[in-house]
Amino acid sequence: MTSASTNHRARIVLIENNALLLMHRLKSGREFYSFPGGGIEEGETPENAAVRETKEETGLTVTVIKKLWEIESVGRREYFFLVKKTGGIIMLGGPEKERQSENNVYALEWIPLEKLGSLTVFPEETKQKITELVL
Repeated sequence: MTSASTNHRARIVLIENNALLLMHRLKSGREFYSFPGGGIEEGETPENAAVRETKEETGLTVTVIKKLWEIESVGRREYFFLVKKTGGIIMLGGPEKERQSENNVYALEWIPLEKLGSLTVFPEETKQKITELVL
């Protein structure tokens, strides 16, 4: 569960079979994609938060390979980590599952890397960073 004690977030970049795992969102009439992850709790490292949030949100167990970048987005620091799946079955969970409604949809999707450029992804600068990462 995300704590209000910090405004920083940890997010994952999971690529398998030339596809990127993203959270497809439909919220208040807007459609966009974001990276799985969430808030860093008090006393938690960004790496540990990325692993914990991934398990809560996606059902997957991951190992951090390396930190990719940090972004200042909407007044908060977001840490992005390249991860490797080590277990689990993809299944929406945590607060995202609890908040799911007709006007607030969360869906985990594997997005082919070649389609990333045509999508609305937040934070916006991550699309270019992912393209540079996979080249």
